[in-house]
Amino acid sequence: MKTSKDSCRGYISSRPFAGFWVPQHIQNIVIRNFCNNNNLQYLLSSAEYSIIDSYIVLKDLVSESKIIDGIVFYSMHQLPSDESYRNEFLKEILLNQCVVYFCVEDTALRREEDLKYIDTILNVHRVMAESEPISFNNINS
Repeated sequence: MKTSKDSCRGYISSRPFAGFWVPQHIQNIVIRNFCNNNNLQYLLSSAEYSIIDSYIVLKDLVSESKIIDGIVFYSMHQLPSDESYRNEFLKEILLNQCVVYFCVEDTALRREEDLKYIDTILNVHRVMAESEPISFNNINS
């Protein structure tokens, strides 16, 4: 049952992602503000379980994406790290004509072609996290 104002469910995490832990109330504030600034009807957020690599709540949101207009993530770094697993979720959401928003990155996934952008950002972050830090202490001026 779609309304004139896009109804969007928030998705928050109760575990660290991308090396950071963000309190749930902060994630909710950011999501609510994002919805207000983008004229989206904010539906209360669903919180993922703290179990490592658990996406039980995200699976429920994929089912709910048939009746809502969007899912608003605090960050794209909350998505599964495995690219094929991640894209399986996202493609199903898109098939349901649901938009996926990412607040921190201020971007949206509206069509399948946008998956490449999301994958690139997450892959660059992964490579950077796995790389040795560069030391500038030994550089002579």
